[in-house]
Amino acid sequence: GMGEVFRARDTKLNRDVAIKVLPTAFADDPERLARFTREAQTLASLNHPNIAAIYGLENVGAPLVGALHAPLGALTEDRERAGTRPASTGPTIALIMELVEGEDLSAHIARGPIPIAEALPIARQIAEALEAAHEHGIVHRDLKPANIKVRADGTVKILDFGLAKAMEPAGTSSHPNVSHSPTLTHQGTSAGMIVGTAAYMSPEQAKGKAVDKRTDIWAFGVVLYEMLTGRRLFAAEDVSETLAAVLTRDVNATSLPKDAPPRLKALVRDCLIRDSKQRLRDIGDARRLLEQIIVGAPDDRVAPEGTETRSRSRLGVALPWIISILAVVAAVSARWPGRVDPKTRPRVPLHVEVAFPQDLEPVSSLEQSFILSPDGRLVGITAFKKGARRLHVRRLSSSETVEIGESDGVNLAAFSPDSQSLAFVTNSGALSRTSLADQQRVRLTEGVDLTGGISWGPKGIAFVRSGALWIQPVEGGAPRQLTELDSGRGEVAHANPQFLPGADVLLFSSLTGDPGAQRIEAVSAQDGKRVVVLDGAATPLFSPTGHLLFARAGGLFAAPFDPIGLKVTGTATAVIPKGQIATTIMGGLAVRLSQTGDLIYVPTGYRAARVVSVGRDGSAAVLPFPTERFMNPRVSPSGRIVTVEVQSSRVDAYDLDRQTVSRLTPEAPGTVFSLWTRDGRALAYKRFNVPYWSASDGSGRAGAIPNGVTNDFTSGAGPDPDTVLSTRVSPKTSGDIVLLSISGKFKPKPLIAGPTYEGGAQLSKDGRWLLYVSSESGRLETQVRRYPSLDRSWRISSGLGTQPRWRPDGREIYYRDGENLVAVAFDGLGEEPVIGKPTPLFKDEYDLGQGVTIAAYDVTPDGRFIMLSRDAKGEGLRLVLNWTEELLEIIARGGIQ
Repeated sequence: GMGEVFRARDTKLNRDVAIKVLPTAFADDPERLARFTREAQTLASLNHPNIAAIYGLENVGAPLVGALHAPLGALTEDRERAGTRPASTGPTIALIMELVEGEDLSAHIARGPIPIAEALPIARQIAEALEAAHEHGIVHRDLKPANIKVRADGTVKILDFGLAKAMEPAGTSSHPNVSHSPTLTHQGTSAGMIVGTAAYMSPEQAKGKAVDKRTDIWAFGVVLYEMLTGRRLFAAEDVSETLAAVLTRDVNATSLPKDAPPRLKALVRDCLIRDSKQRLRDIGDARRLLEQIIVGAPDDRVAPEGTETRSRSRLGVALPWIISILAVVAAVSARWPGRVDPKTRPRVPLHVEVAFPQDLEPVSSLEQSFILSPDGRLVGITAFKKGARRLHVRRLSSSETVEIGESDGVNLAAFSPDSQSLAFVTNSGALSRTSLADQQRVRLTEGVDLTGGISWGPKGIAFVRSGALWIQPVEGGAPRQLTELDSGRGEVAHANPQFLPGADVLLFSSLTGDPGAQRIEAVSAQDGKRVVVLDGAATPLFSPTGHLLFARAGGLFAAPFDPIGLKVTGTATAVIPKGQIATTIMGGLAVRLSQTGDLIYVPTGYRAARVVSVGRDGSAAVLPFPTERFMNPRVSPSGRIVTVEVQSSRVDAYDLDRQTVSRLTPEAPGTVFSLWTRDGRALAYKRFNVPYWSASDGSGRAGAIPNGVTNDFTSGAGPDPDTVLSTRVSPKTSGDIVLLSISGKFKPKPLIAGPTYEGGAQLSKDGRWLLYVSSESGRLETQVRRYPSLDRSWRISSGLGTQPRWRPDGREIYYRDGENLVAVAFDGLGEEPVIGKPTPLFKDEYDLGQGVTIAAYDVTPDGRFIMLSRDAKGEGLRLVLNWTEELLEIIARGGIQ
């Protein structure tokens, strides 16, 4: 055949892989090996959820060809010592491939005919994979049930894609070795040779003629026939008789199930026409027909290619887009809980806590903290490790966590639909993608909002820019704007984009300054047309049970949802009560759902902390706040009041003299990045993703800061009571430091702008020095400049320097270096500052907050540090495997009482 296959462990990337050791004839034929390498490189370029990926090509004993991380040499040596393989005198050639769990289709067929409702989604996925390969000019040539695996979640993976062609010697069509099974190769005439498995060869392939994509269409027809009937189409005693049957035996369509739709029987016949010129010419036609059969579309309602159907959705999109939604929903429905064969074993919900290594410090911002792969197998978390904030991925079947390279400063992330890649947004607003296989980063665009979320769909990645939705082609190119904010309705942001599975349509939250006026809408990624889905709701999620999940009044609800008409079709049911899932800075719920029915969420006790006062020697005293999910403690200019943000929804204050706690701002989703104004009479913060202010005297005076934008992150008081400093993320200049007027007396003034990132700015008490973080040197460092001239900078930190703060008297500066809290003496009375030696004070084991620039701690006038201690046991991420089973039970009994 095509070689021996081993299961192996990739020790560098901590994953299981398949190693296919190829015939030794390759080692002796440099020209053939070079040709195979070129073909393998082409195959590796395929990126499709239904095609098993090629990770690398290894030539053991010769220079490395491609990327390989598995210890092949050790494997070969062990087998030779065991006597199970003759020692090779030459190099061993091996492919490193995706390991696909599950049984192959031949085992499924061996148990008997596959029910039509189950066979159709499998056939559609096979057709999609062939279509993708054919578009890249790649023909499988050896499609058969043994090369098709069906995973437990119903996902189809085609193996050995194109290897039959890749293994041929130059100028031929096959390998000159003869074998009956599993792959037939036979010495042919001078016109060519044949390669493939006899029972699935097309007639032209069996005759040794040149083949094209139509040979795969023939094999597809044979596989589809066998799925529906449970028996071989061209069964015979030996290879010669099998080939004779392929070339002469008529296909008996009457053997197909009696209840098979006429169009399905016609499809099988069209695929199995011996004359390739009369055969179905494009597998895409088969894929579209299968989609129509799956959704039960009558013949007279199927619009010809290029025309529009009269029964258009309210988005007014073309029929192929509608059919793609229908097909995905129908395909998934074959394995939805509650719709499976009652004889099959039911899936049992299982509640578990997801733990991460102790050397990881998750960020406090819940939008940034975690993601779940569509296949439910991977969890991604944004966390600090030695001061660097990066993306980490854990496979739920393993305790090991892999750090994603070049993801420094990551804010948002999303898995690809096939769960094989990641998209993420960094501090600078840069959107990139990376493959989990090789972690090669590809930068796609700039200027992405750091809040609001991203989602990866079939043809692009949706993100938020200036509060509106955009879509970025996965392969690169300019992004397109999909939505515009409706100022008449008071919209402040479009957030939480979520692609419907397999479709170019997005659900999203339309947010206003009034939390009660938020709503869920849908938008076509093709033409940007929008439709209202549900009022008074946010955080949309599509469940494989056919429900729309959404946040309302702090709880999670579910309602029957029509993904074609894009409307709720029944009564909403409360499925998780208020107070169980933590709220996000965008006002939604921190929850994710895989398309396999697994749920992961942040409980309200996640990252619960105590507010503590820490001395220079590291001794700590707990302040009388309750244990809560706190962020950003801030000391008032008087030094008497300490504020903290609670659950990203309000600011509470603690009076150090009176030792009392009170609420300082009204309850409002997305209350984050709070700070005191210079005179202490007001607080500035972000509220619902917009810069905002509130009076601190309890009068209730408040309002949005004029000219503030979504990508403003307030960091410090300005030179007078009417101004605040903000980090503004810009597509052209990364992070800039700007001055905002609370009253709107002037437009935002850029203070430091350039090609590198600058942020987290604060003014000294005397207003003469600006403290901030800069990436000018290539790493994040703490610097100062004279204010207001800003004509020169001085470096404060030695090495990494993040989250700087002034001592209130301006005589000392503090920063974090990833291990310690560091102090630096500062004398700014003269024209030239006198800067002391960095001195570590105590080991930094306290909360690192949301970012690397805006400090998650503050300093009192007497030199104590107000920090957040995670010593109190907080809850971890909650994972509910097979949660959709529980969901259906909750709905059946009328919801949470």
